[in-house]
Amino acid sequence: MQRLKYRKDIDGIRALAVLAVILFHLDIPAFSGGFIGVDLFFVISGFLITQIVWDQKKENGFELWQFYLRRIRRLLPALCVTIVATFIGAAFILAPYDFTAFAKSTIAALFSVSNVLFFLEAGYWDISSDVKPLLHTWSLGVEEQFYLLWPIFLIISATWLRSIPFLAILVFVTVTSFLVTVWGADRNAAASFYLLPFRVCQFSAGAMTAFLLRRPFAETLLNISFARNVFFALGIGLAAFGFVCLDETPLFPGSNVLLPMMSAVFLLFAGGSKDGPAFIGTTILSNIVSTFLGRVSYALYLVHWPLIVLYRYKTDPDFAVWEQVGLFVGSLALAVLLHFTVERRFYRRNPKVRDAQQTSPAKFAVWVVSGGALVALVAGHAVLVDGWGWRFPNVIITPGQLREANRLRFVEAWSECNVTDFPYAEICQPRAPDARNVLFIGNSHEADAYNFISAGYGDDPKLNFITFRETNHCPDLKRTADGWKTDSNECQQRLDALFAPELVNALDVVIYAANQPFHRKHVTFLDMMTDLQNIHDGNLKVIVYGGYINTKIPCARLIEQTGSPATCASSDNVSYFEADPASKPLYNQVMAISDYYIDRVALHCPERRLDTCETETPDGVPYSYDETHLLLDFARYAGRRYSERYPDLFSDVLIGASRNSDRRATSE
Repeated sequence: MQRLKYRKDIDGIRALAVLAVILFHLDIPAFSGGFIGVDLFFVISGFLITQIVWDQKKENGFELWQFYLRRIRRLLPALCVTIVATFIGAAFILAPYDFTAFAKSTIAALFSVSNVLFFLEAGYWDISSDVKPLLHTWSLGVEEQFYLLWPIFLIISATWLRSIPFLAILVFVTVTSFLVTVWGADRNAAASFYLLPFRVCQFSAGAMTAFLLRRPFAETLLNISFARNVFFALGIGLAAFGFVCLDETPLFPGSNVLLPMMSAVFLLFAGGSKDGPAFIGTTILSNIVSTFLGRVSYALYLVHWPLIVLYRYKTDPDFAVWEQVGLFVGSLALAVLLHFTVERRFYRRNPKVRDAQQTSPAKFAVWVVSGGALVALVAGHAVLVDGWGWRFPNVIITPGQLREANRLRFVEAWSECNVTDFPYAEICQPRAPDARNVLFIGNSHEADAYNFISAGYGDDPKLNFITFRETNHCPDLKRTADGWKTDSNECQQRLDALFAPELVNALDVVIYAANQPFHRKHVTFLDMMTDLQNIHDGNLKVIVYGGYINTKIPCARLIEQTGSPATCASSDNVSYFEADPASKPLYNQVMAISDYYIDRVALHCPERRLDTCETETPDGVPYSYDETHLLLDFARYAGRRYSERYPDLFSDVLIGASRNSDRRATSE
């Protein structure tokens, strides 16, 4: 059986990919698109695995169980050691509520489904990636699921579909999967990022490359040194462009996946001749440093992210240069240790090379099953008992308190009259004959605005509150020629009810609430409120619920570290403060259709200075546990204070008094 020839340049591509990922994770500005290094790995995997399985199958030397065993030997030992070491470190560092989430990801990583877990957790309420030490294992989950299913696909192609040229099958799979990826990114970004079906095109592009290189035209072309240099220049150029110019804002993978896919394809082509890459490619990819980094790339990928996350958890989230250098060197040292003490003990590239240190299949299976079960049981216990709170006897905020605080934020708001209930539900009936209908609309801050307004003005029988219940669960929300549309049936029902003339014409006031309400990303809300005013046959008033403080990390963690919520208003910990709303991108457009701005900074921060802001109620309840949202008690406290200052807020807005004020000024 012919063994696949080792190519030094592929280790060089691996080195390029892992370095890009690490520099991206270390927040190096020039590598804002370094995350596409993972996509290079996917293409390489498809390139290599397809050749191995196809050739062995054609020679009747392929056995599925042996393939799986070799993949397990290749991936699992180093992964398990990383998980155990990270678990031990996290047990000493992570607060109970973060350790609970980490323990769940530990179990998922052991069973190769961490990508599924992170997909299910993805969304507005997902905790920051900076507190997920095993987040990077999502890509391993994708690869492991690929290794599980792809050989079966290859066997089917080589037997039942052998009348169809395999290259034609690969082209069909690649094109179809790419179209699915583009379609999925626009409809469910989390699914297209984390789940295998939306990543198949990258693996199949690698497989297609392998079989194109076997065609005579490829051999003839690649005998020309200039052609190999051109392929290398195209590949390295696309990679460099992606590393530098991409960032996390566009939908990914989507159509942007073509960039790393084609980069990897060109680089693989550049080294596809018997002579390897031409001079330039050999110099960059096949030198001793690149090949060494390529050989330890798996270990380097495994260890770098847990080290970064656990270090960042105990320090400032923004790295100094010396910290970036130290973390890189530390990651490399740990990777070398992991590679030579674990990886090489269980796996050899040449299956015929064995030594006394290699574990037998039976013994290896016992180790894998028993070790994995033990770690899963320990992690499961941590999940069941809320993150082993006994580790920190002086803990201030327990996981149970966090869950309850989040639940309480929505209890009253979501039990209020909803747009789909109006006007017939009993809860939607006004308490006074001349009551005015007030609609709350926004993202998750809609509940904060409701709690604020309800506490301050909810006793007024002339106000009838109606909620939309946030747009966070309205995927692909957009205005079309047929009205506002979303991919969620439940949200579509609310949108249809919201823009129905019988509701719109009954409204008197709309209260718009979103974090950083004048941020350019909220142009959707601007368009929605404009449409509501256009449909309304009278003068629909709009009140903007202003922003406040955003922290870089959850306020609860800062409270645990310092014992005081005041640290949540420290300039070192704040990522946004609405001291000057008029300077924000959408301020003029939003205020052009608005009648009033609830200035929370003026309410809580004397002289509009961050260091003077209130961060707790008189009873000592913090203003927030996460980065942006108010706790129920603080929202109520703030609403009562505001109504004491402005008892006639709604009457002034409804009679148009605020229209005569300077709307560029604050509500003061």
